Amino acid sequence: MSVDSYDADRLLNTPTADLVRYFVEHHQLDVPSLHREQALADQREGPVFVVDHFSKDYGGGRGHREIMGTHVELTIPFSGDARMFQVRPTTFDTGPPRAALSNGCLIIRVVGREMTTEGVQKELDGMLDRVELSMTTIGDAGFRVSRQFG
Repeated sequence: MSVDSYDADRLLNTPTADLVRYFVEHHQLDVPSLHREQALADQREGPVFVVDHFSKDYGGGRGHREIMGTHVELTIPFSGDARMFQVRPTTFDTGPPRAALSNGCLIIRVVGREMTTEGVQKELDGMLDRVELSMTTIGDAGFRVSRQFG
């Protein structure tokens, strides 16, 4: 319930501390936590979109091409409010990790050609670290705000 929809008489006759407690409890941030230990990886071969600026190794003229490559998909369950992934933290970089959300899971995809296991692991870990840093930053900001009112 928002303040606008709260009954005016009830709002005026309720102690401020009770109102603050009610609204903080009902509008508290539930920042997602990733469950990395439950992550599932899937790998398949398929077309990979590449840009060929120098006609190197892709058969001919310059331009965009599709070649065969590797697709890796990592599905990581999480708990918390999925909408929080749409919140921009107070500190952020200009290239946030891209992921999809589905049924309580964060899905990260890596595609490429001639990828190594170590390289894919490093890229996925880096993306997950950046997601967790964003969630920590959002949670810390929310905690600071709730402490001011709680």
